[in-house]
Amino acid sequence: MPVSKARLGGLAAAAALILATPAAAAVIAASTFDDGAEGWLDGDFTVGNSTGPVAYDPAGFITVADAFPYNAFLAPAAFRGDQRAANRGTLSFDLGDDLNDGDVVTALVTFRSAGQLYYGGVVTTPPAASGFTHYEIVISAATFLLGDPGLLTGTQVSEAAFAEALRHVDQLAINADFHSGEDAARLDNVVLTSGAVPEPAAWALAVTGFGVMGAALRRGGRAAA
Repeated sequence: MPVSKARLGGLAAAAALILATPAAAAVIAASTFDDGAEGWLDGDFTVGNSTGPVAYDPAGFITVADAFPYNAFLAPAAFRGDQRAANRGTLSFDLGDDLNDGDVVTALVTFRSAGQLYYGGVVTTPPAASGFTHYEIVISAATFLLGDPGLLTGTQVSEAAFAEALRHVDQLAINADFHSGEDAARLDNVVLTSGAVPEPAAWALAVTGFGVMGAALRRGGRAAA
């Protein structure tokens, strides 16, 4: 007996719902600084290639001296390289700066790929002057611009171009410069996660659902003939 249009519609809706239900995002890299600086460096938020050491606080976070024009925390190797899995994922961290200037418009994160800079996480208030402010930055073509993070000028790129840029990340930086003079920035609990995708079991259920729909359509076609 042919399957009704209503039944087919229900199967299609169920399969679509399965595919739209994301899995919990996986952690790609994390630094909690429980035992040391974990390979992080002091450097420049823009295109500077010079680096320096960070200071490790026994309380379990790192700090940087204001040694560069756009001072920043530079991530270690686990946060660099081929990071296409992080597309539509997040970079979260806790950031503070005792000597911030107050209201400011600035980007929180940059990454460099093939000599070009992408920036995101633009804020209008600095991180906490006492303690930490928690940030969660979505990594996507819709939330990052290709351009100059110092001037906050840039352009959006296509999804394909952004994914390609994530293939070759050679620098990931978190802003540590919120004061016109010396800064006292600190960083903790940095976590990079992947973009959420359907669980393998969900894919299997969806494929089964689409298979049932295909079989139903074939039976319906034979009945009509």
